[in-house]
Amino acid sequence: MNEQMPMGLTPEQLKAMQDKEKAKEDAWLAQYIEENPDKFKEIAAEDRRECGPEIAEFETMLYVFEKEYSLEILNAITTSEEAFNHPIREPANLALKPIVAKFNSIKDETDISPEKLNELNMRRKKLVNAVGFINGGEFDKNIQRKVNGGKVEHNR
Repeated sequence: MNEQMPMGLTPEQLKAMQDKEKAKEDAWLAQYIEENPDKFKEIAAEDRRECGPEIAEFETMLYVFEKEYSLEILNAITTSEEAFNHPIREPANLALKPIVAKFNSIKDETDISPEKLNELNMRRKKLVNAVGFINGGEFDKNIQRKVNGGKVEHNR
């Protein structure tokens, strides 16, 4: 009853390989943070930009995304096979990256209120969950994120 995983790996071998890769990524990230501490400093409140223009830009990005990519179609993609093969999902995933980057910029660099940040986060989350994630070959749409005190926390 020892089923083989793709590429002839057992589940244990696949898990060990994934753990080893994650350890490499974690080590690289730790080294990057150590070598680039200025990129991870919190911006003082008095040095933060006014959020209004960036919120307007973010909202335009959301509008354009929703016009270009049907959330109904994206939400209908539920399996790994559909995620890998559906022609709209990967372009939507790529189009989502600048939206997430803009959200993070607003969160980290502007004077946005916690209430408005949570509102924008809910709108961002709607798109992120519609597109879903592929992690380790598995497709997941149930990733929940919330903003807590200016930090995004990941919950499954």
